[in-house]
Amino acid sequence: MCKSRRNLYLIRMSFGVAVVLLLCAANSLAQRPQPPLVYTVENTGAGLYPAPVFPSFAHLPIIRQLPDPFVFADGVRDTKWPAQEHHRQDYLAALAQYGQGPKPKCNVRVPRQIVF
Repeated sequence: MCKSRRNLYLIRMSFGVAVVLLLCAANSLAQRPQPPLVYTVENTGAGLYPAPVFPSFAHLPIIRQLPDPFVFADGVRDTKWPAQEHHRQDYLAALAQYGQGPKPKCNVRVPRQIVF
């Protein structure tokens, strides 16, 4: 009888520890900042980083394997999360030069909201 009480006590303790760990994990996930669903500007890093200088299309090197996505155009490698906006600006500049060209600037008029 004493052995069964000890086993029941161990089961209750392990269940209690599991519940506490689960609550701590849920609390830490809930405290993470959530990214905004809507941004006020289209490109948040447009004015922060200068456009890199790329060689002409005829002078590009031949790369047999996929390039490292964490290397900037100047050869510096950065894998930290805050550098992703800088990487994005490099990708957009390369796409504008070698792909579809620069994005045209246009003024779009938003019609006024009609209130009845």
